Amino acid sequence: MAGPSKHTHKYHKIEGNLWACGDCTHYLPKNVASMIYTRFSRCWECDRIVKMTDPVMDFAEMHNNGRILCDVHIERLKKVLAGVDIDLIEAAEAAAKLQEQIDKGDIKL
Repeated sequence: MAGPSKHTHKYHKIEGNLWACGDCTHYLPKNVASMIYTRFSRCWECDRIVKMTDPVMDFAEMHNNGRILCDVHIERLKKVLAGVDIDLIEAAEAAAKLQEQIDKGDIKL
């Protein structure tokens, strides 16, 4: 019989102080919910590993239906909530990445 699979959970807030994984049946019961501060979660957008902190959890609860996001996606969602056009954000990110490749010599003009 195989043991439990090991993976980094993808936490989301269910209710009160109860957090559960979106990919398996794991959850933190209310009597051990304070242990969430010792945990890591995968970002719901890109699977980056995120330390569970008050700011990360507060943002998830207020703006992302309780789902944990990494810093990159938190900043992106903040811009969208502030009314910045997502197409402009994506264009700026693509331009910065292209410039980085040019600077490194990966792309020659």
